[in-house]
Amino acid sequence: MIQSRRTFLGIVSGVVALLPGCNGTGRETTEGEAGSTETAATATPPESESTATIQYDGGPVTLDEYGEASVELTYETSGGTVADADFSIIAQPSGSGAGILEYDDYAEVQFDTRGTYTVQLTVTFADGTRARDTVDISVE
Repeated sequence: MIQSRRTFLGIVSGVVALLPGCNGTGRETTEGEAGSTETAATATPPESESTATIQYDGGPVTLDEYGEASVELTYETSGGTVADADFSIIAQPSGSGAGILEYDDYAEVQFDTRGTYTVQLTVTFADGTRARDTVDISVE
């Protein structure tokens, strides 16, 4: 009796998982931009039609005699009211202890190792949408 009940529940669970809009967890799902299925509870805010651009001259940064350097980054936006802006280092040389100090209208990126760093800006607009920009900074 117990074995047949488990088999029946297994078949029912399999059928429910195949139904459109169901993922077998009892939560409704939504179609993502790439056609993948994700739960509505974990959906990320959509990318914005508004834009955000990191302002950086592109020149190399040189470490001083103490092995340190820094650069100030600002940004420009268009098309929306900014609710939040965050800079982050998404790639850096091995062993680096780089960091970012964020202020109201700019960020200071501090370096301590030669190499290429990738800094990302993520701007969240008042309507909940986001825009991103990245810049590569070479430290010599």
